[in-house]
Amino acid sequence: MTRISAYLPSMLCSCLVTILLCAVLGGCAHGTHQGAMPPEAVEATPESDVAGQGAATARPIERPQPRLVVSVIFDQLGSESLLTHLPYLDEDGALRMMAREGAFFPKVRYPHASTLTAPGHALLFTGAPPARSGIAGNNLRSGNGDSVTTSVEDGVHQVVGLPGAQAGPGLLLAPTVAEALRANAAEGLEHRVVSVSLKDRASILSAGKAAGAVLWYEPKLEGMATSTFYGAALPAFATEFQAAHPLSALYAQPWAVPDGEALLARLGPDDRVGEGDYDGYGTVFPHVATDSKAPAKAMRMSPLLSEWLLSLAEAAVEAEGLGDDEVVDLLMISVSGTDYAGHVFGPRSWEYFDHLRRADRALGKLLRTLAERTSLAVLVSSDHGSPVVPEFKGGPVRLRPDTLAKAVEDALDARFGADTWWVAGFTSPYLFLTPAARHYEDQPALREEICRVLLAQRGVAHVVDPLIAQQGRCPCALGKLPQDLRAAVTEALHPERSGDFYVVPDEGRVVDESYVQGAGTQHGTPWAYDRLVPVLVWGAGVAPGCHAQVAGTEQVAPTLSALLQTNPPAEASADPLPVFAAPAATDPAACAAE
Repeated sequence: MTRISAYLPSMLCSCLVTILLCAVLGGCAHGTHQGAMPPEAVEATPESDVAGQGAATARPIERPQPRLVVSVIFDQLGSESLLTHLPYLDEDGALRMMAREGAFFPKVRYPHASTLTAPGHALLFTGAPPARSGIAGNNLRSGNGDSVTTSVEDGVHQVVGLPGAQAGPGLLLAPTVAEALRANAAEGLEHRVVSVSLKDRASILSAGKAAGAVLWYEPKLEGMATSTFYGAALPAFATEFQAAHPLSALYAQPWAVPDGEALLARLGPDDRVGEGDYDGYGTVFPHVATDSKAPAKAMRMSPLLSEWLLSLAEAAVEAEGLGDDEVVDLLMISVSGTDYAGHVFGPRSWEYFDHLRRADRALGKLLRTLAERTSLAVLVSSDHGSPVVPEFKGGPVRLRPDTLAKAVEDALDARFGADTWWVAGFTSPYLFLTPAARHYEDQPALREEICRVLLAQRGVAHVVDPLIAQQGRCPCALGKLPQDLRAAVTEALHPERSGDFYVVPDEGRVVDESYVQGAGTQHGTPWAYDRLVPVLVWGAGVAPGCHAQVAGTEQVAPTLSALLQTNPPAEASADPLPVFAAPAATDPAACAAE
């Protein structure tokens, strides 16, 4: 059955009525489908230094409707990393092509300080920071506040094929672009939604509660997984693709680079101090997953798996018929492999760069294939950035989570008694307390002691106790933060989900939570290297040009909705990025794509 056959008669009438209304009223700003102007038919002309955030004048415009909108999130691709590597990527890769032919925003800032995968994906697809989305970190407090869970362990939905494992969108409190797209659909229409990633939180938090094919790589299954929220089994296309392209064949395939001399000249030695060895995966090329003690996990660092994922996305488009008719569809891809490579080897390593360029090359191939198939619009961004490996700059400059937790535990033992377990652990950016600590009778004294101990640790710049009033005298009151950090931390905190204390490391200091202790890098701070990411938009109706002004990632969800020509999700209050109008003259050095 076609997705529009039942709607054709009413659609024709609707189009005629819409055309007449638009002619009389001078433009329609809130239509949701064919013949109606999208919300962004009112072009915003910003007057502030943040794109789309100032006062705006409105003028009705017309744009072509893409049949397929594709979002691609390169995990851990900060602005600095992209601008560093962009000139060395392939001419026909997606990133240089989109920077050259599309709307390019080299620096877009996250409004929140918890710059991690789960909060980043939630913000990009809902428009809501953690304070409203409920996704305050990769790990959250849940239930009665005395347990810690991941951002997608919602206590209800199961991982198909993996007994005892949970994953679902129940903890996401804000609707996504995909949910809004389907909710705004006219009667009889079906917008298809597909989300694929190597991470469960990336795939699930992109789609939210929208029905569709939502898949991620599960090392324990050595293949793709889904949640019972989305279906009782993997979609047929995924099962068939895995049978035709078994991942076991990739595990023993070497990952090598063809241009070692060029990489040496640009990035330094392959084996640099500060790079990690993931369970025998090695620090120099070639890398082979089967050399590791955990091949299925080590494989996530290899571009071979990212290339496989992008081929799976192409199979999904073909099997699901995305972009095949007049009803716009949404394909969401999260390239998580750059994050795994970045954590272990760092964003200036041979491994990170080669992973990025191979994934970019495969994405360019995919986009060309899709553009031949249907009318296309594409948005590329990232969920967070990262600092360089500190040893690359002459470190070490690391902050050990276990050291923080032990210092607090020892101090509380000494003052309040050693018969209680006080600290549940530290997971960036939060220190989590045990239920016994959270219910201790003298909370003011306990929390004052924790604040004192944390602030005394070398490498800790600021500590926030969310329970202290903003203007309190306590040095861990939110109001004690510098104003720029205060706003970012405020947006990161959710009253029921955040950890017990928010810890800000010194700028440039890496919290040592990488996959290899004492090596690699980590993100999750309010500093610029974690908060600034690029956005590139290309395709139907998009005006090419580089926008040098700093924009906001909260504008990404409204921009995707504008490309889809539907209303944005309910919690998305920002204007879309000005992708439909050419930018004013910009500083070539700030926007160099070549």
